[in-house]
Amino acid sequence: MRSGNLRVLHVIESLGSGGAERLLYTNLCHFDPNCIDSKVVTIYSKNEFWGPAIEQLGVPVESLNLSSIRKIWTGIAGLRAIVKEFDPDLIHTHLWGANIIGRRTGKLENVPVVSSIHNPEYEPSAASSASFATRRKIDAARALDAFTARWCERMIAVSKYVGESAAKKLGYPREKITVLYNPVFLSEDVSGNDRDFICNDAGIDPSSRILLFVGRLAPQKGLLTLIKAMPDVISKFPSVHLIALGSAGNAEYYDAVKDEVERLNIGDRVHLLGERRAVSEYLKNCELFIFPSEFEGLGIALAEAMTLGVACIASNIRPLDEFVINGKNGVLIEPRDSAALSSAIVDLLGDEERRKRLSAAAKDTAISMFDPKIAAERLISIYSEVIDSRE
Repeated sequence: MRSGNLRVLHVIESLGSGGAERLLYTNLCHFDPNCIDSKVVTIYSKNEFWGPAIEQLGVPVESLNLSSIRKIWTGIAGLRAIVKEFDPDLIHTHLWGANIIGRRTGKLENVPVVSSIHNPEYEPSAASSASFATRRKIDAARALDAFTARWCERMIAVSKYVGESAAKKLGYPREKITVLYNPVFLSEDVSGNDRDFICNDAGIDPSSRILLFVGRLAPQKGLLTLIKAMPDVISKFPSVHLIALGSAGNAEYYDAVKDEVERLNIGDRVHLLGERRAVSEYLKNCELFIFPSEFEGLGIALAEAMTLGVACIASNIRPLDEFVINGKNGVLIEPRDSAALSSAIVDLLGDEERRKRLSAAAKDTAISMFDPKIAAERLISIYSEVIDSRE
């Protein structure tokens, strides 16, 4: 290994507002500049939510500007040119397209590759939510993922469940998979805004009781389940409003959500605000955080809410059960069960003492599991192990 800082090329599909992109930003914030020199390459040029913030850290960002993954060989050629110029010690890839292009490039340029695995993409629960993909396309994606995985020196799974899934579905050696929970870093969101600011943003009275949802408007995140639970909650707590933060990238699902809101005649109680950078401000000003996902790799938005000591209701799915204990630091309900969700919301809104107990326990759990400094140090250690094993 060369003397001086490790040079790491981080390759990711885009820099939108999703969990993988936020993870990359969080890691870059906490890397010791005396140890790591980083550069970020995006496969696509769309959704540059985190790009400016990353560049403010002094980390250069470059895009291959691919129009689709069908341009894979163009992407490999472009990334090879960047590798020759940047001369990295290691390539770290995130998300499917970046994994495929980054692994092949690493093989051709003799640079070790580490891939982060963020979701159990080939599990039945994930496939059933991917309404845009046929079974044949999913099988083809898995085959290519498994084929290129042989050029990957190490996989980093964001949860035990994701690690188990990668070993099973990709045939990747379990001993080469390291579990490293996504760190939570919210200080960049703190803007000093008070409850009035949040309520003005949503157009609601400051005396309102706020339920908060954070996530992409996509089938995976289960917002429709929450929407269907709202009429019963509103009937028992007339001051309740639901604020939903997240991109509307899936137009079909976004329209379905709006149609359901209209059908239930609750448009004055449901507020789809889109992407917001100051997520922590909303978390600090809500009564409950609702996370009705149908599948997850980790559930970083839930971890963020717990870190700030918010009482949470979430789906009883893996891997949420790795850090949420039902009745102790949160409430778990079965996915897609609107009746159970409305009942859980009503129970917690009516029991302030229980909310406080859950909130305190949630914060203790999250702080112990998702510390960003510890995660960054561990990641640097993994980089060094991989590079040293090549020598």
